[in-house]
Order: sequence, then C-alpha cells, then structure tokens
Amino acid sequence: MRPIRRLFIVLFAGILLFACERIPPKAAAPPSTRPARIRNVVVMIGDGMGPQQLGLLVTYAHHAPHSSYEPMGRKTALERLMEAGTLGYARSEAADALVTDSGASSTQMASGEWAGAQMIGLDRNGHVVKTILEIAEEMGKSTGLVTDTCITDATPAGFASHQTHRSKQDKIAVDLIDAEVDVMLGGGLAWWIPQEANDPDSETYRQLVKRTGETIEIRSKRRDSRDLLEEAGAGGLALCFNRTQLEQASGDRLLGLFARDILMNGIRETRTKEDPGRTIPTLREMTEKALHVLSRNPNGFFLVV
Repeated sequence: MRPIRRLFIVLFAGILLFACERIPPKAAAPPSTRPARIRNVVVMIGDGMGPQQLGLLVTYAHHAPHSSYEPMGRKTALERLMEAGTLGYARSEAADALVTDSGASSTQMASGEWAGAQMIGLDRNGHVVKTILEIAEEMGKSTGLVTDTCITDATPAGFASHQTHRSKQDKIAVDLIDAEVDVMLGGGLAWWIPQEANDPDSETYRQLVKRTGETIEIRSKRRDSRDLLEEAGAGGLALCFNRTQLEQASGDRLLGLFARDILMNGIRETRTKEDPGRTIPTLREMTEKALHVLSRNPNGFFLVV
C-alpha cells in the first residue's frame, strides 16, 4: 500500500483568477486602475502537506532549540509566501472514502469536480472531466508539469490524464503524450521504455544506456513493446535524462526523465546539491528550466510544481 497522502494548495487563488474573468460593476474604476488580467499561473503542491504538517513546520522553526529563525527575527519561506498573497483552504477528500489519496485530490483541484478514490481525471461516476491544464491549452497557453516523483504519479497525472485508477501509469504516460503538455520534468523512466529493455543483452537496453548517458538504471515496468520516448520525440518533445542534458536542452517543448522511479528526497537533495558530479537536477533547477521554456509563449502559461 502506498502512504496515504493529503494535499494542500497554497496558490489556490491563482487558479480562481485564471479560470474566471471579473465582471466590473457599473461604477467601474478607470481602466488605468483596474488590476491586470492574470496571464501566467504556477500551482505549487506540497504532497502530504496538510494543515497539521504546515503548523508543525512553523512551530518547529520558531521553538526548536538553536533555531536560526526566532533569535534572528526570521520567517520561514512559507510564512513569507502567505503574507505576500491570499491564503485559502481547499477540501480535497474523495467522494467515496473517509481518507483521500493523491489521485482524487489532484483531480478535484484540477477540475473542481467530485472524484472517486484512486481515480485520475474522472468524476465520481467515472466520466471524463476537463482540467484547468486542458482549459489553459484551449486558451493558447503553454503548459507544464514538474515533480520530484514520477511524472506519471497521481498528482501530476490528475491535471492531464484520464484513467480509472492511479496505478495505470503505463496508460497515464500515453495520456501525457496525447495531452500535448509542453514541459514534463520528473522521474519514472521505467514507464516510458519497452519491456525489452529488461534484457541487458538486447539492443534496446544498450541504446538506452547510451542515450541516458549511463546515469539512470535501465529497467522497464511496461508490459508491452511501446517505446514512448520515440513517440514523445516524434511528437516534438526534446528529451533529456540528466542535469547536463537539461541545462543544454533547447526548444519550446521538453520531456525530462531523470530516474527510473522517483527523484531524490529532500535530505539527499540538500546534501548533494553542491556536488559537481550530481546528475539528477533539483526541483528548483527543473522549475527554473520549465519557467524559462514556458515563458516564451506570449499568451502565457500554466505550470504545476
């Protein structure tokens, strides 16, 4: 069983502004004083970050022995973020379960529709729902998904895929290609390569080792011979598999898969971020690359991190 997760979204107000156009009252202010229309939206999701976890962070930062926050009058990044904008609270429990999971939570945040447990991009009755990422594409905006877990995992998948269960990551990978998401950066290479890659003596295995620069364990979780890397490339996505390739990648569309499964946890990332030999990009590096690529679109972008 996977750990049960709860999702807490900090920038929820950004979604509401993005999805709705404000209707001014009759005595509207002069155009020069009206707020500018939202062009770009970044949704940041801390998986497992419910109110209790957030409260614990702030409490620990200010009351732990030898804390570098309280004596220096500093505030956590989370506190500064909340003070700078609007803080909201979104209920994310599944329609048919006491304790939710990332599939239902992500789907509900992406669509505003009540979803069943473990479902991806479907409502409680199993019907496909349109997500805010898909709405952004219809508006001519570029779209992106960045994660330090698998790009096919429930949280990113809920914004661009439609499957009856979150475990169908082989089908979710196909959905992500079909959804024409412009930037996808994360882990989960195993769901994109054919099952023949599990034979170290095969040409498929040797080509993947060479293509990835020998920086990723080559092992497939697929049960078919589909090479989704080839399909993604044919669809216009530039491919990268390590930190160097990410830095050098150009173009307006990008798929980066930097591990067979999930990427580094926070502790490992902190300890290795200054290592010149590090091959896996940090969440910050992936996000900065995504912003750089997506910002080329004059119509704006929608990005989930």
